[in-house]
Amino acid sequence: MSNHDYSITETNRHVALPGYSEHGNPSQQAIDFINQDGINGEYDPPAFEALPEYAWLQANAGKFGFTLSYPRNNPMNSAFEPWHWHYQAPDA
Repeated sequence: MSNHDYSITETNRHVALPGYSEHGNPSQQAIDFINQDGINGEYDPPAFEALPEYAWLQANAGKFGFTLSYPRNNPMNSAFEPWHWHYQAPDA
């Protein structure tokens, strides 16, 4: 919280509060992508967004059941995270 002036609201835009992370959530297991040069986007989302790997994810991730968790202007008011995708199991 110290990185966000001890604001719970601002901290929650960047870090999921305990019990709310998609990492380890069986129904929406998330994965954070990084390219071979080590660009993960955490500190510079536009740098990750400009990668050809991100373009590939946008075009192909859905074919494998993955969805971008936090797109721009998402309804949860979370920060844009182009590297963070979750698995959405197909309806049975």
